Amino acid sequence: MKQFIKSAITVASIGLCAASAFAQSANFSGLSAGVDLNLIGAATEISSGADKLSLGENSNTVAVQGAYGFDLGGSGVLGVGASYNMGEIAAGTVSSGTSLYKLRLKNMYSVFIEPGFVVGSSLFYGKLAYLNGKAEESLNASSGSDTVTGMGYGVGLRTMLDNKIYLQVEILQTKFADKTFGTAVYKPSATMATFGVGVKF
Repeated sequence: MKQFIKSAITVASIGLCAASAFAQSANFSGLSAGVDLNLIGAATEISSGADKLSLGENSNTVAVQGAYGFDLGGSGVLGVGASYNMGEIAAGTVSSGTSLYKLRLKNMYSVFIEPGFVVGSSLFYGKLAYLNGKAEESLNASSGSDTVTGMGYGVGLRTMLDNKIYLQVEILQTKFADKTFGTAVYKPSATMATFGVGVKF
């Protein structure tokens, strides 16, 4: 009888743990939306023939994002979504005498996938993102622009404060496709640290 009770308790405990894991992953499933503060360190390598110049610059932007989480069962969650950066990313500035050169990345949006797993009230995830925007360069009063695309990869942590509100921290490394302006080839890249707050519907 005692052995039967012990076995029953063990089976019940396993069942409760499984149900708990399922419930935790369910906390991150469904539709969500958030606002993010991005701290961005951008670098651009400019080459023309044998000459090369590397530029680095920091900027802060605000972005909005929407995502949908698919409950994979157990502790697995697969998120898909999109974000839009409402500011401009400073990708390089050079001042020489009366000349001022600037490179900026604007109207940047991304679509992404986020496979992750739940531990307690937090979701740990990896991220793969496709980015698209506009690269705009200016030299004094003249300027030019072109579409720029890139791929980003990173990791993040999302924690539920209750059954609706979450906090998020993430780091994303992005490399953009090479662009040619005149005789110069531009190779932008960026590292982005994100701090966000959102709501799950």
